[in-house]
Formats: sequence, structure tokens, C-alpha cells
Amino acid sequence: MESILNKFRQVTVLLQDERTIIDEMVEELPFQHLATALSEIVDSNVYIADATGVIVGIGERYPMHSSRFSGYLEQKHFPQFYMDYLDVVKDTQANISAYQDATIFPVENTEMFGDGVTTIVPMYVSGLRLGYLILGRIGKEFDTEDLILSEYSATVVGIELMHLVHLKDQEKVRDYEKTKLAINSLSYSETEAMKPIFSDMTTLKTRITASKIAEEYHITRSIIVNALRKLESSGIIKTQSLGMKGTLIEVKSKGILDTLKKFFKQ
Repeated sequence: MESILNKFRQVTVLLQDERTIIDEMVEELPFQHLATALSEIVDSNVYIADATGVIVGIGERYPMHSSRFSGYLEQKHFPQFYMDYLDVVKDTQANISAYQDATIFPVENTEMFGDGVTTIVPMYVSGLRLGYLILGRIGKEFDTEDLILSEYSATVVGIELMHLVHLKDQEKVRDYEKTKLAINSLSYSETEAMKPIFSDMTTLKTRITASKIAEEYHITRSIIVNALRKLESSGIIKTQSLGMKGTLIEVKSKGILDTLKKFFKQ
């Protein structure tokens, strides 16, 4: 009893610290601190993912020794075949063996992790599935205490995931409005000058040569430069001179790029 109470206190303190729960400054892994700390408390690997499979927190005590699995973590996304397994999990599934499809352990290393067990805890808020808390341990099954702690943690993480979703939605709205204002500040000729740059842009970064665009589209170089300055001053892009190699343009987010492409394709 003392053991579980002590662990509950550790988790409670952990969950009460906003910096541990969600670090908005670490945009790619906002739950990294929580996952790392939780992995120590429950002595297992901990992976926190949203409902689409995006990994938002990683805490590993057992190296997986798999380049394939490491690739998933680097991409911060579980593959679709694993998400298909997770999507059928309706409630906590404990102690899944390393030989079952839903195991978190790499199947190519079954000999190494033959005694590994996986526990999957779906996270719900108001009936909406927001993600998963996935735990992997070697040599010892998850007992009742571990499962209680895991489900308690998953409940709070689910609420924070909902908060994160709302933050991202608000950010998308802000980006859209900011992009619209920036576009509306352009003159007709500046708008036309931006079309060949942004209408078919597929990545957040691209390199252009203003003089070539000016010559090809029969516009002055100054119009291109002025238009880019307006967009940069609005905070939606960043430019960097590369000297003779041209100008590097970086769009601040995919949402902004989508809005620019949609507008300049019209």
C-alpha cells in the first residue's frame, strides 16, 4: 500500500507541474518531460501519442535496438499498421506479449524482447478519443498498481491533449487571419509577382532568383523585393539573401503555406 501511495504522490506532483505536463516551447514533443518522468516512476518505456498517431512524448528506459523503430520516433509518428491495432483498443489492454500484433516492441527483435509486455491505455475526454498512453516493460508484467497509475496519468494527459488541440486550432485561426491581412496589403502588381513563387511551393523553404522571375514575368525586380518585405514584416515568412545564389524564403508554418498557395493559385 505504501508503495502505490508513494507512486501516486510522485505522479500527482508531476501532473501538478505545468512545465512537466506540457511544454509549449517544445512544439514537436510537448509531453516529453512528462513521458520521461513517468517512465521512471512506472519503470517502463512510455510513449504518448495523439489519436492520429503523432508522438508527443517519449520516455525510454529500454533501448529498442531497431533502426525501423528509431525511424518512427525520429518522424514522431507511429505507422498506419500500428495505428490500426490501436484503433480497435476500446479500453486498457494490459500485458500484451511481444508476440502479439499490438506489442510496442520491434518484431524483428523478438528474441531480445521475448519477455517484453505492452500496456495500451486509450485517452478519452467527454467520450472523444484523443490519444494513447503506451507502456513497454521487460521482465515483469504490469500489476494492478501500475495500471491504476497509468490510467490516472492517462486521464490528466487526455485533458492536456484537449488543451493542446485547442491551442493548435487557435494558432491556425491566427495564422490564417495574419496571412489574409498580409496578402491584402499587396498591390495588384505585387500580388502577381508572388504567384510564381508561392502557387506551386511544396515545402516550407524555397530558393528564388528575383532577377530571373522579373525577366520571365516582365515585372521589375523591385516589385518582387517590396512584396517579400511586406510578407516578411507581417511575420508569415522569413527571407535570407544568398548573394549570387538568390534569396531563401521560409514560410513560418504549413497552415500559412496552404493559405498562400490557395490565394496565389486563384
